[in-house]
Amino acid sequence: MKFSISMKDWNAACLNAVHCAISSTDALLVYHASVRSAGESHFDVLALLTQHVKDAQTSQKAQTLRKIMDYKNAAAYEDKELTEQEAKDVEKLTERFFEWAQSKLK
Repeated sequence: MKFSISMKDWNAACLNAVHCAISSTDALLVYHASVRSAGESHFDVLALLTQHVKDAQTSQKAQTLRKIMDYKNAAAYEDKELTEQEAKDVEKLTERFFEWAQSKLK
């Protein structure tokens, strides 16, 4: 993600952020409940996260994850380049989500 931002590849930065958040969520679910989302949509993982990761911030972080995943459609499927600001916004969201996820894996 950071490399893509340094290269000014905003779409790649957003996609890397989404993959980081999804992988972090998979790690949380495996660690806390020995489950992985097998749903058709990446958004199915939101319910699993709130169900299995018992933490005061989980609901808020699930909403953050939703915001991060919303960037995937824009970066992967829409016929437009994302902006630098969008890439930096998703970077900030993802860094905070990743830090929280790491703290729940200890």
